[in-house]
This record gives sequence, C-alpha cells and structure tokens, in this order.
Amino acid sequence: MPRSGGLEREIAGLKDREKRLVRLYTFGEIDDDTVRSEGEELRRRRQVLKERLSALEPVDVPSDRPIDPAMLERACVLVREWLENADTERRMMALEALQVAVTATREAAEVTGVLPIEPLPFITHEQSSPMHVAR
Repeated sequence: MPRSGGLEREIAGLKDREKRLVRLYTFGEIDDDTVRSEGEELRRRRQVLKERLSALEPVDVPSDRPIDPAMLERACVLVREWLENADTERRMMALEALQVAVTATREAAEVTGVLPIEPLPFITHEQSSPMHVAR
C-alpha cells in the first residue's frame, strides 16, 4: 500500500498531467469539452488522493480514555460491512486509513491496524450511520 511519499508523488503526477492538458489545449490539439471532462477527472482524483494523504496523518489520542469492548466490536462490524459493500478504490482507501498490516508465519498470522475516533473524510454520514445497519 502506498504511504504518504507515494501519494505525494501521485499528486505531483496529476499536476504534470494537468500541465500537459493545458499545453494540448493551447496548441489546439483538444477541444473545450475534452479539457473540461479531463480536468474534472484530474481534480476528482487529486481530491481522493489528498483525502487519503490526510487520513494517514497521525492523530494524538488521549491515552486515559478507556476502550469500550462492545463499541470496539461494533466498530469492527461496521467497518467490515462497509468494506464488503465498497468498490476496490474505496477499500484501498479504507485499508490505508486504517493502517492495516498483515504479518504471517507458518504458525500464525497477525492483523494490525488503527480504528479512527473521528469519521474518515471519504466515508459519508449515510455510509457510517448505524441507523442504516439492520440488526
């Protein structure tokens, strides 16, 4: 999974693509509609990458806050359900934001990660609301 350096390189690559798009338009090689649609796609992709980048930034969490096992289990269930319904790009974003890592040996496997206290920017209220989950 790419970390912040990889995401920053992808964002820089998008800026280069934007410059090439402007150059092609300036030379009359592409029309207004193409510039609009390609420009919008580049802006959308840059926004997604910026959200992914901000989700990787560390957050100070008060260590004196007790962990409620029932809430932790509920959060894990909701994350699992969200991942099951997400497309590949959204899954990758969530796994990066949750900092999921798997370490495996012949004897055991360990999955580690971070559950956020605050909602992630790419998860909408509707997607994260427990009111939408049937129990």
